[in-house]
Amino acid sequence: MKRITLLIFLIYSFVTSTISENQKFIPIIDGYISQQGDGGDFSTNNMELKRSSNYERELYLTFDISKLHINGKSAFLRIYCNSFDKNRLLGISMDGFKGAIPQTLKWSTRMNLPTMTLAGADKSITQSDTNMYCEWNVSDFVKKMQAENVSIFSFRAYVSTGSDGLLKFYSKENDIFKPELEIKETEVSPQANSIKLSRIFDNHMVLQRSKKVTIWGKANPYKEIKLLFNGQKKVTTTDESGSWKIILDKMSAGGPYNMKIISEIDTIRLTDILVGDVYLAGGQSNMAFKASELTPKDREELAHDIDYPNIRYYDVAKIVSGGVLLNELDRPWTICKNSNVDEWSAIATYFARQIHIEEGVPIGIIGCNQGGSTADAWISSKAYNSDVKLNGSKIRPYTSILKYYCNPSTLY
Repeated sequence: MKRITLLIFLIYSFVTSTISENQKFIPIIDGYISQQGDGGDFSTNNMELKRSSNYERELYLTFDISKLHINGKSAFLRIYCNSFDKNRLLGISMDGFKGAIPQTLKWSTRMNLPTMTLAGADKSITQSDTNMYCEWNVSDFVKKMQAENVSIFSFRAYVSTGSDGLLKFYSKENDIFKPELEIKETEVSPQANSIKLSRIFDNHMVLQRSKKVTIWGKANPYKEIKLLFNGQKKVTTTDESGSWKIILDKMSAGGPYNMKIISEIDTIRLTDILVGDVYLAGGQSNMAFKASELTPKDREELAHDIDYPNIRYYDVAKIVSGGVLLNELDRPWTICKNSNVDEWSAIATYFARQIHIEEGVPIGIIGCNQGGSTADAWISSKAYNSDVKLNGSKIRPYTSILKYYCNPSTLY
């Protein structure tokens, strides 16, 4: 009997000591900011995420792990989702940065925060994820903070894909379901989807021929990135913020090709990529005029000669429409066929068809236009700073909604 009692005691001691190895930290600051004018004050009553045509919300959490007394092998950020008002899917991205969130944080001042680092893989959330903890593996970021002797750091979550949904999470004010940073002794591999490309790099894209082309994005800090494309193999390493770029050698017109980007356990595969000539369709409302707005006769004539699979179009999201500030995502690359071109710039559509017939190479159009925009809005700050005369002649900044698409350099 004594042996059984001793065995039970040893098992209990092992289990409780193993459980106690996991440490949980509650944020010292948490809340959210919203895009309403210059942005309301930092709210700490709860945490909310939103992206719609009118405004956006981001949540922030600060942790202090100065009392961490184990060398944790993995770390998980866990926040409890208690409400989701739409039955749709939203992609949530998680960044991290050194230091605490300033209590005076507003939407208009968030760009003054320290350099952001990709802290966790994007996570897809639907209505079925309510009333439970949502979890991000942030091990690499926390280990980096420990290696640099940084004990106070913060996380920023935002909606990266999808729109028109409001997510609410419990803050540290909640009695039961508090947000937490859990440090575990067990090793848990990072999730996939750690590579994030600039949105313009996608399936069906067109890359410029006879020029060196730069591909860029983000991944976990200090990790090797490999890119395979059209017989080229390029390798680079991400910097401390996770940013990376790779420059492809000059290429002749051709395709379609596939692109593979590899980092750690994560791989992104892009398909149906062409190499040809890429044009920017910039300007005001005349360039923004859509093919769907043509007269019925002109639209019917266009429909008879519009199927050109080697013409592609990428549409950069508008900033303002009808006096309302938008928060839309770019429309991805689409192939030139009658069912797609209604949303294309009419001028750019006719131009692309003509130049494709004349040159005989793939054509990519990047639609980047904004009705009512000024010339000043399209000029870079660098150009202004390098030309005294140009800088002296730029328009005075607007304070109304015009500031988003008329003020100098706002659309560059």
